This record gives sequence, C-alpha cells and structure tokens, in this order.
Amino acid sequence: KDIGTYKEMLKTAKAFLQSYALVQREMILEMVREQFYKELPSRSKAIYLCKKEQLEYWKNTIAVNQKFCEVFKVNASGTIFKSNDSLLPDDSMSIMNTFIQAQKYWDADFNNIEEKETEYLFVGKIKVLEKV
Repeated sequence: KDIGTYKEMLKTAKAFLQSYALVQREMILEMVREQFYKELPSRSKAIYLCKKEQLEYWKNTIAVNQKFCEVFKVNASGTIFKSNDSLLPDDSMSIMNTFIQAQKYWDADFNNIEEKETEYLFVGKIKVLEKV
C-alpha cells in the first residue's frame, strides 16, 4: 500500500477512537448520575442552555466542520442543572478516574472555574422568544 492509504487508515482509526472515548465518557457520566444524582437531568435527554455572555464560547466549542446550529433566546420552566465543561472527564483518564471526575461534574464546585464554560442541562417547557 502507498503512504496515502496508511494516512487515511490512521485518520479513520483516530476518528473511531475519539468517538469511542466520547461514548465511554457519556456512559460513565450517565451511570454516576443514575446511581447518585437521579433527580438531575440526563445529559442524553436534556436541552443544553447557556447565558448570552457565554454564547461565543459555546459556538466555538460545539461548531462541527465550521457549521453551527441555530441559536434561540428562550424562556425556560422546569428542572435545570448547572455544571461546567471543564469538569467533564477527558479521554486521557483511567476508567476509575473517569468515574471520580464524573462525580465532580454532577456535584460541581464552582470555585476557580471560568463562568464562560458553564453549561445548563434543562428538562421542561421552553418558549422560543426569538432566533438569535
């Protein structure tokens, strides 16, 4: 095989491993939530909200291939949970440390954490006020 084929195989393998790490992280976060924080919204079922001043951070964080989803100003009533993106486990952690970090995410301590990375998980009713 030529070098180009090997490069493509490595790109594919890297994408697969990144996807696997993300799925593993989210499964552990959900397991910890189910066991210790059942009253909080599930990351897989919640709507993610942010404050207006956090919008640029989140637009840059979740943009995929230079594309971005639509953003709306809303009125929300229901259950809301505040945590922070910086508290999420990362893919370099062992399984044990991922579980420990998942508990820190669900029991967030906001000392020395940048507010721009705050995320809100929401379950309830939303009224769209305007497209931003």
